[in-house]
Amino acid sequence: MRFVTAGVIAALLASTHAAAGPYVTEPSGVRWSDVGGIRWTDVGGIRWTDVGGIRWNDVGGIRWTDVGGTLGTGSPALHWSDPRSGRYAAQQTFTPPGSPPVSFARGWATIEGKYRGERFRFANTHLEVASFPAVQEAQAREFLAGPAASDDAVIAVGDFNTAADGSSTGSYDLLTGVLTDAWRVNPGDPGFTSGQNGTLSNPTSLLDQRIDLVLTRSSARTQVRALEAHVVGDTPFQQVIPRWPSDHAGVVATLALR
Repeated sequence: MRFVTAGVIAALLASTHAAAGPYVTEPSGVRWSDVGGIRWTDVGGIRWTDVGGIRWNDVGGIRWTDVGGTLGTGSPALHWSDPRSGRYAAQQTFTPPGSPPVSFARGWATIEGKYRGERFRFANTHLEVASFPAVQEAQAREFLAGPAASDDAVIAVGDFNTAADGSSTGSYDLLTGVLTDAWRVNPGDPGFTSGQNGTLSNPTSLLDQRIDLVLTRSSARTQVRALEAHVVGDTPFQQVIPRWPSDHAGVVATLALR
């Protein structure tokens, strides 16, 4: 099985044959088309079309359309059920002049999956930015205690906003005290996924942190092991602005469930 987290664009669950669909956290405000062989439209407005052969809308609100009970097309061994989503109790709020407090409403989404009889929970999240470490670390604890807590195996992806080298917040250590980072299959490779500028106009890559993660935990019944992981979207896709697919690169991990 292959799992992808694409930073702030999406986390895409896929079999080896067909895309299963996006789980989106805070997309950027840039319009896209033909990125990575997939057509994207109106990403900033939370509207996508023709992702993996399935039509989606209102993804940011954790609503899906035209999705059957099997993840992907041509993959009858992979099934999902019980989609859930929620927001964290810990939220960073801001008070614009003359307005009530607002927040990014950080949250999570999960599904229960089964692949060739092996059960797992797939979870996606987007934690608060590192500028607010106390809030982010509280959200990491909530994530571990709720969405990532299951009797089945767990596969968790997302923009966790915590540098894997420990240079920003303590959330990475909290998370990897319970979950295993799939990137461990690449010792010595920094695997940077974050840092392009907001307009995607930088001519050379500014990626300098690894904050987009694929994390796993085995269960008593099912062992999850990372076979391979690599970064995608870390090279320009055109020479005019926007040059980069996103301000983040994505991570693709191939996992074995046994």
